[in-house]
Amino acid sequence: MAKTLQAIAIGAKAETLLRLPSLYWEVIASVSGAVYLTDQNVELLWLTDRASAMHTRAILLPAIPLDVPEPGSSVESNGDLLRCEGFTLEWHRAVRWAPAWITDARAIGAGGLGQAIDAIERVLSKPSDRESTRDGGASSLFERQLAEAAGRLRRVSKKRGVLADLQAASGIVGLGQGLTPQGDDFLGGYLFTLHAMDAAGCLSLEVDWKSVTTWLDSVADRTNAISHCLLVDHAHGDACAPLAAFIHGALEDEGGARLSQLASEVAAIGASSGRSLLKGVQSACHMELASRETARHMLSVRRGETVARPARREVARVR
Repeated sequence: MAKTLQAIAIGAKAETLLRLPSLYWEVIASVSGAVYLTDQNVELLWLTDRASAMHTRAILLPAIPLDVPEPGSSVESNGDLLRCEGFTLEWHRAVRWAPAWITDARAIGAGGLGQAIDAIERVLSKPSDRESTRDGGASSLFERQLAEAAGRLRRVSKKRGVLADLQAASGIVGLGQGLTPQGDDFLGGYLFTLHAMDAAGCLSLEVDWKSVTTWLDSVADRTNAISHCLLVDHAHGDACAPLAAFIHGALEDEGGARLSQLASEVAAIGASSGRSLLKGVQSACHMELASRETARHMLSVRRGETVARPARREVARVR
């Protein structure tokens, strides 16, 4: 007899997908702490027992069963249940989860973004023993490519726009190891931060998100289906709970101590995913601060004013 499980929480998007009639899912991957499912429309959701993996596509369980279905196995969605060979999952009593967001479109000051950068620097300056060991040559090449992309995306200009620099950084899509490669995680953190600022009405650049999605689709063959789906989600404003909480805290200017705690929770995601996400967030915050300063300087020039430019911020290089 199949074991019956009760979900603790369910993401808003997962709930919507599961309420569609007569939907069948297929297991596409089973990894430590998560089982990924896809349907005939190439939608994605996953079962997890880790709060750090909570997402609008996730269903949080007390524990992942030992007898998880193998890749290729079918999972039936019927009413408030998910059924597979090993277990039946009840999700109708689960808490519905969606990230909290800024409620008013106000101009967020530079303080919150600066404190977010500082919090990330503090976390990334601590060496991680969880990152996968890579071949020295491959590691060096990866770090160089990522650094070049990060530098380019920090210098996005209003004239050139975000899309042109994303296209120039296409080489990092699918770059690195893991179910979600580090290059994808970096881009995900970058895009999610820009989208969050845009939604809050505080992004200084205009971003054509439809064109960004089209670009992501054009590079889908560089990475795997799960990672590509998450990249698109990031560009649409969906992220895992720790990252959403960190960006929300930065935009609400919650303070350095709280942001350091939230950044640490992001860094703990996976072997390398969390740290790569934070590097993307860091680049987006740097870009936005530089864009604001450029706009302020240009306005002062048009007005004939003399404005002292701030001293260059020295950033510790993270190895």
